[in-house]
Amino acid sequence: MSNTLENTEVSTTVARCLARSRRRYVLHRLNETETPLALADLAEDIVDWEADSSQADSAEGIKRVQVALHHVHLPMLAEADLVEYDAAQRAVKLADCPQELFEGDQGLPAVTPSK
Repeated sequence: MSNTLENTEVSTTVARCLARSRRRYVLHRLNETETPLALADLAEDIVDWEADSSQADSAEGIKRVQVALHHVHLPMLAEADLVEYDAAQRAVKLADCPQELFEGDQGLPAVTPSK
């Protein structure tokens, strides 16, 4: 995928990726760092972000998020060329994706962490 959102097929794929708040948060979090994030660290960030203040994050909750990221969310984002996911190393980083994702252009939801 090029780093613009010009054709309809690409926009549809990206829109599907952005349909879930967890995937939007992944892109937002990766956009904040230049180095790859460990899957475990990303999962912990997500659990903290999704939990309300009365909930303590548990090892079980973090493990569930890791599994969902590994099997569902990161492969989908990688297939759309939005992230680079090394499943063997369990590390992920932002790909050279369109900056429009972070600006809310092109009729797509902005990549901001909203639950």
